[in-house]
Amino acid sequence: QLYAYSQFSLSFRRGRYYIDSAEPIKIFYPIREDLVKLSLVSYFSEIISYASFPDDTRNEDVLRLFFNVLHYLSEGSRSNELLKSIFELRFAADTGHMPDVVGCSGCGVYLAPKMYFAINSGNIYCEQCFGGQGRNDIICIGESVLHAVRHIVLSDFDRLFAFNLSGDSMKLLSVISEKYLASHIGRTFKTLDFYKTII
Repeated sequence: QLYAYSQFSLSFRRGRYYIDSAEPIKIFYPIREDLVKLSLVSYFSEIISYASFPDDTRNEDVLRLFFNVLHYLSEGSRSNELLKSIFELRFAADTGHMPDVVGCSGCGVYLAPKMYFAINSGNIYCEQCFGGQGRNDIICIGESVLHAVRHIVLSDFDRLFAFNLSGDSMKLLSVISEKYLASHIGRTFKTLDFYKTII
């Protein structure tokens, strides 16, 4: 079934794997009853499928991220928009596209009244170091959004979902996470376009 966490027993014969048995551990049924959630999970699945890993590589971090996002979507205890941003930024970080958000790339300052996030490089700048450069990949980022970005990409996994954001700050985080992931994996997805038409 789609979006069921299961245990499989496999055998390898003549160069191929065969499924001998499968036992469901957790079925995220509520996701299938909500078109918005289902379309969002389809978007996550397409991202994972596009960034597929070599046969001999296991990315436990991505599996854990996906499993936990499914759990919170199914439970309904976090907003869809927040889970979307968490998935996009943490997936980017876990697959080698970690943004450098510890301090300003110019002077190293941790926090300034105005900070700017560069989508293409993943760097942040204070207003003095940014200097109004004519770049279209720069987004002015408030303190709450900057803290959220830092939390998503730098925190231990056990604390990853332990925050909330709302209003304009949530909208800005959503824009940043979406643009950052698209920029660093080099494409957009039709499943995301569909998700946007129904929210």
